[in-house]
Amino acid sequence: MDGFEPDPMNSSRVCRRVEALKCGSKNHFLRLSGMKVPDRFLHIRNRSFDQCAAECSRNCSCTAYAYANLSSAGTLGDQTRCLVWTGELVDTWKTNNYGENLYIRLGDSPAGMDDITVSDQ
Repeated sequence: MDGFEPDPMNSSRVCRRVEALKCGSKNHFLRLSGMKVPDRFLHIRNRSFDQCAAECSRNCSCTAYAYANLSSAGTLGDQTRCLVWTGELVDTWKTNNYGENLYIRLGDSPAGMDDITVSDQ
């Protein structure tokens, strides 16, 4: 994935960030389409897409987020899904089938990348 490289200290297909994350007044998130979302997420209920992005942006521990609309079946009235991750992104990859858009926090905004800037305010 962009922004990550194979970890030479771990041969089991583990990747590490190319650049360490930094918190500041602006945050940059890289949108990765068609992804199997990582394990170990926190589901935040009743958030719009913008609220979900802001939730991750203002939390320096948040490393990624995903957002999807759900059908009303089994959602108890909450038809949104805001998923956030802190720490390592475990068990994720690009799928050949339908996957989610995963927004990964970058340490800096590399030129030419399809990234989204979110203000902390």
